[in-house]
Amino acid sequence: MNFSKDLLESEIPVKISLRRAKRQLRKQKEKEVIGLHEKREELYDVRGLLPWIPIRKSYQSGWKRKFVCCEDVLKSHDAEFFKNILSRINNIQYSPYKDFRVVVFLKIASLMKKKASEKES
Repeated sequence: MNFSKDLLESEIPVKISLRRAKRQLRKQKEKEVIGLHEKREELYDVRGLLPWIPIRKSYQSGWKRKFVCCEDVLKSHDAEFFKNILSRINNIQYSPYKDFRVVVFLKIASLMKKKASEKES
């Protein structure tokens, strides 16, 4: 049978199988997802080209920790000893977490322990 192009493109209702209908819907959704992904990449590229805007007042996010002697320790006869220790070991630490946990290193350590236990058994 030889069909003309107009007849194939016309909106005559054609009975298609359920399997074919599902495949067409899946392909249509995949095309939409691909289009959204491309649009997201374009917007990400445009965002990277935007100029930096200086802020009026700088700010710090996260938490800051350092060691300090308590008042009762400073009043004791060992105050100079503890001040001396603190002057040598004191450093300021910054963390995005209030409890100063180290998420990445804990995960790596647990994975290493798991692999070591697998090798032993």
